[in-house]
Amino acid sequence: MAYDRKNLPEDFETRFGPSNLPAEFSVLARRIGTWDTQTTIKPGVRITDGLKSTGVETVEWVLGKKLIQSKHKQQLGNVEALSLLAYDTQFDVFRSWYFDSAGNLPRGELTGQWDEEAKTLTFKGSEPEDVTVTTVLRFVSPDRTELQGVWHEKSGRILMEMEQTATRHK
Repeated sequence: MAYDRKNLPEDFETRFGPSNLPAEFSVLARRIGTWDTQTTIKPGVRITDGLKSTGVETVEWVLGKKLIQSKHKQQLGNVEALSLLAYDTQFDVFRSWYFDSAGNLPRGELTGQWDEEAKTLTFKGSEPEDVTVTTVLRFVSPDRTELQGVWHEKSGRILMEMEQTATRHK
């Protein structure tokens, strides 16, 4: 039996039991909503002058609440982005894909692990030409997240560093 969770009484799980979804789906649920973002990319190899941009991101469940979809529009350059985030129950990892109107798209696998104590979702992956990617999404509060990402060459040289804060619309 399925229920519309938005219309359930607060004591529903106490009275009828918890959801039968893995706990990791509650991590995805934390992202649902509309967020104001501030993004900074430090000057570096990929973006020599760096950049700062503000934007609005809308995150919603899709495909029967099996994954979340984020649509993000940034002011600088009028860039639109689409990202997908899912929990892979078979392999016990989160998976992420990012596309944008500047031509960026997934070029390798990006998988993540949740750390409940630190309230962080850490993704690691690789791109062609021995580039590694690490991003850490930290849930500062129910209404604020902080994202840090670093792209390294095999030699250790940093190609790009980015930071983003997101604040939920009330």
